[in-house]
Order: sequence, then structure tokens, then C-alpha cells
Amino acid sequence: MESTLVPDGEVGINFVLRDCNWMQALEGDIDTSHFGFLHVGHVGPDDVPEDHPFNQTVNDRAPRFDVADTALGHQLRCVPAMRAGANYWRVANYIFPSDADAAGRVRQSSACPRLGAAG
Repeated sequence: MESTLVPDGEVGINFVLRDCNWMQALEGDIDTSHFGFLHVGHVGPDDVPEDHPFNQTVNDRAPRFDVADTALGHQLRCVPAMRAGANYWRVANYIFPSDADAAGRVRQSSACPRLGAAG
């Protein structure tokens, strides 16, 4: 995977304990569209400038998804509607049995909330 080719100086590792179950964590990792309606659902499309990073997320809260099988799991590609001539993809990888490379984030295990909660 390309993420393994990043130079050591550009790699960061985060440990996060999320108060949710395994399925909720996995959904949050692989559904790159949920941010648009769950976290910024109160923001209207006219409130976000065209060059803002949230523009595509706020302007298309029901994007098209493509899913491809890979040797390690599935790749989910979110394709929001864009103006003519523009391209924008958000990609997340589900790596069997319990990991995800979420779009724009460092790889983290979806199993961590359950492991952290066990005690």
C-alpha cells in the first residue's frame, strides 16, 4: 500500500479511544460522506466558499460511491457531484478483518474502541 512508502519523518501515530461500538467506528472510518450531514449538516452550501475544503462535502451530502475488491479488503471511493471540469475523490480502504485507512487520516484499527473498553 502507498501509505507504507511515506518517509519516517512524515508519519504520525495516534491512539484514540472512541466511545462507540466496533460497527460505529468502522462506519465512521469508511463512510466519507457522513461528515457532510452529521458534523456540518447545519451549514448551508451558500455558507461555504468554493475554495474551502468542506465545499464538496456540504454541496453534495449524498455522493455516489464506488466499491472495489482488493487483495486486503475493499476500497470505497466517494465521488461527489462537482462543477464541470472538476474532479474530487475521497478514498477509504477497509482492510479485513478490522482496520481502515480513512480518507485524510492515519491508519487506525476499528477494533481499538472495543479493546480499550475491555477492562
